[in-house]
Amino acid sequence: MRRLLALAVAAALCLPSIALARSPRQPTPFDKGRMRIGIQGGTTSSFDNTYFVLGGVFGYFIADGLELALGGSMWIGDDPSIAELSPQVRYVVYQVPVVKPYAGAFYEHIFLGEVGGLALDDVDSIGARGGLLFQIGRAGFLGAGVSYASRVNCNEDQLGDFCDARLLPEISFSLFF
Repeated sequence: MRRLLALAVAAALCLPSIALARSPRQPTPFDKGRMRIGIQGGTTSSFDNTYFVLGGVFGYFIADGLELALGGSMWIGDDPSIAELSPQVRYVVYQVPVVKPYAGAFYEHIFLGEVGGLALDDVDSIGARGGLLFQIGRAGFLGAGVSYASRVNCNEDQLGDFCDARLLPEISFSLFF
């Protein structure tokens, strides 16, 4: 009985070292200290015009899976000219194999140009996004998702349906380093 007890105590003392001897977690593109650059594109309509939207983003992971980012975009194709600047936060569920779900929130400041010599008021939005990231190669990811943005200080008399909340599809390509 003493031998059995001594064996059980020895095994219990060895278990922590066996657990620590496991191989460490493999690094991911979403680890603390990693960075991301990305491009986005698409089309949208506003002011009775269709615009091609081209944008970019730079992100930094402040914790595993948690990214702070700054994005910007230009709406190209008609008047008024439109540009956006957007600080963002996003969490990527990096533990999931193959496809990586993400969710985030953002603020946008939208710079509006002139129409017929009339300067338009800038607009702010807050919103959320979610989607999936698909790995392409070693450091590339294709993203597909949706975003919802609600205007918070929009002059409906001046800007009409531009003030409406929007649900938009998003497609992106990002490189992580």
